[in-house]
Amino acid sequence: MEKLLILLPFFLLLLILSFLFARMGWKQLERDFLAVKKSFPDLKRIGYSTMIINEVTYSSSVVIYVAKEGLFLKPTFFLKPTHNSLFIPWHVIRERTHIKSNSYRSYMIGDRFVSISLPLKICLAIEKKANITL
Repeated sequence: MEKLLILLPFFLLLLILSFLFARMGWKQLERDFLAVKKSFPDLKRIGYSTMIINEVTYSSSVVIYVAKEGLFLKPTFFLKPTHNSLFIPWHVIRERTHIKSNSYRSYMIGDRFVSISLPLKICLAIEKKANITL
């Protein structure tokens, strides 16, 4: 029981940091792309991934799915208290000219100047499963 009490402050700190970081990245996308629809019949799982929204890095914290209509982003267990699932239609995803590195692709989302960056291998898996070119 004492070990759990020792871990409690770290868990609370993680929760508070998660909430603060959500305000800088994820919440900007939530305003326009909150996943209202709970099930997508053609949803295909890509897997866990690291994702960068604006300057906030979500290391292995997002599960990515693709559907015929767009990209579905689901936060992992630790982010769920402060982050909702997102659904981003394909037509609002535009590739940026600025690429962060050779191993990431960056995209502009919608008209709010929000950018996301995904690992190249995830982008290629998305293109293959969704049969699209990002």
